[in-house]
Amino acid sequence: MSDFREVVASLNLLDMGFQGSKYTWSNGRPGNENIQSRLDRVLATTQWHNLFPSHMVHHRPWLHSDHSPLIVFFDEIQGLEGTHKK
Repeated sequence: MSDFREVVASLNLLDMGFQGSKYTWSNGRPGNENIQSRLDRVLATTQWHNLFPSHMVHHRPWLHSDHSPLIVFFDEIQGLEGTHKK
């Protein structure tokens, strides 16, 4: 885990935060044996944050996996003059 944190820090990546459930992973066991954690994250550079300032990350409900899907929503790219949507 320390190697991962070193890479994230060396690349100046930022955690984009989230909406929805606090956890993205569960071991699926019942009761007191259930363990949940936020293992999955969306990381981006400051440049990406500046291009998409109104981004949102949603943690969706678990379906067929022990990990919940993450969906990233974002609006228009900021600061690019003359771009057109199709």
